[in-house]
Amino acid sequence: MKFEETEAIRTAFRSIPKAGAASVGSPPTVEEMYVLPAHSLAVDPDVSLVVGNRGMGKTFWATSLVDPVTRKAAMAALPPRPRAFHNEVEVVFGFSDREGVQGISADEIRSVANCRPESIWRGTIIHILSKRFGKQISFKNAVQLAEARPDDARQTLRRYDEILTRNKTKFLILFDQLDQLAETWPEIQSLTKGLLKTTLSMKSYRSVRLKVFMRTDQFSDRDLFEFADSSKVHGEATRLNWFSTDLYGLAYSWLWRDLAARQVLAPLLPLTELERNEAIASDKAPVCLRADPDVQAAVFDLLAGDQMGGGEKRGRPYSWIITHLMDGIGEISPRSFLHALTVAAERIPESNQGLAIDYGTIQAGVSSASDIRRRELFEDYPWIAEALEPLRGITVPVERSELKQKWQKERTPENILKLHKDARAPIELATAHNSSESRLKALERALEQIGVIQERDEARVNIPDIFRIAAGIKRKGGIRPQQRRQI
Repeated sequence: MKFEETEAIRTAFRSIPKAGAASVGSPPTVEEMYVLPAHSLAVDPDVSLVVGNRGMGKTFWATSLVDPVTRKAAMAALPPRPRAFHNEVEVVFGFSDREGVQGISADEIRSVANCRPESIWRGTIIHILSKRFGKQISFKNAVQLAEARPDDARQTLRRYDEILTRNKTKFLILFDQLDQLAETWPEIQSLTKGLLKTTLSMKSYRSVRLKVFMRTDQFSDRDLFEFADSSKVHGEATRLNWFSTDLYGLAYSWLWRDLAARQVLAPLLPLTELERNEAIASDKAPVCLRADPDVQAAVFDLLAGDQMGGGEKRGRPYSWIITHLMDGIGEISPRSFLHALTVAAERIPESNQGLAIDYGTIQAGVSSASDIRRRELFEDYPWIAEALEPLRGITVPVERSELKQKWQKERTPENILKLHKDARAPIELATAHNSSESRLKALERALEQIGVIQERDEARVNIPDIFRIAAGIKRKGGIRPQQRRQI
């Protein structure tokens, strides 16, 4: 490509916002939305449970649903099943512990801690719906009604549901940031289990629905779903995943919004002249660029080259980025992926081969994105650093027994519980039996659930590069930590 063309691509990459995590009080703009059909169930009012790790889209979808403008845009872009809801659904937060957001707070929950969890959540629903119908019942009074007179509480909910049904309106109540419900995991999980049971019971209503957004580590706690008919909630849960095709589709969609970049990309696509002209006239990227991995890879080879330097053995940029940003459960946050490309575009490639970015700038971008992703996960799981520090210097793949020996020698589980009080510790460790072996197994399981370690076989595990390099852990054939610092 000519310099003007490569600069157009770099400029478009640089224009991608280096956004932080979605905020409950600040919904995304329509321009920031990229709607995957696979995520349609996340906005379907009849699907009660949405599961995802940090950065995969839980709060994004919650805030998009609450805001009428973004909700309408999302529904219009999704398959037909949920689309009909956007004109007839009202959406509010039931819980999301942020200042200025409607819904109850953790402080309010603590004020009724002597009540059963199901009463707290039924009271929450009555409190919210009463405001909708102009005869507000205070939160405490609503909870007391549900606790002391459950039949009257059900009758009140039935009455609200009948009015909504007559008005052909669905009322969707969202619950996000469940790890903020209380200060300790036993309290959080008790409240969460009560919420799930209430969510199941509300399925008998015609127009009132609850939708719960849950972290992967909570979802993995089997005790949460030990109640009658829990499979009706657990079995329909939708998980927010981003595959490589989705990530490249997102990146190309951002590029396509820039007219100069669009004019560079269009001739590279397998389109007829008529199709190409129609595509250039639209600010929506063609389907082949959003969803065809072969087309995506071929175009990326032209933008970034087909080798990571040093020959074919180093890999292909198109797949190298994915491999080096992926965690142990095969996930990459879209924010990390876009950040890697944006940083790569901030410098001109040293190689003079008509590339917009090359292996050197890509390595810099992936390194920066990895640092940010680690910081994000450490915010939710601050104990990861303590779990990895005793492993410094080991080589992966590693025997599970060696991990446990390292942790046992340094008393890692006990140190984590001492340093990270209450809900800052991993769920699995905080609720494990008080024995050394139980705690070691719990720590290993906790790291697997969030993708910090990856099962290789029954006896061995791997630690993905995104965590391994910063922790000073070696891998056969991998990038040494000192090399990474020089990138």
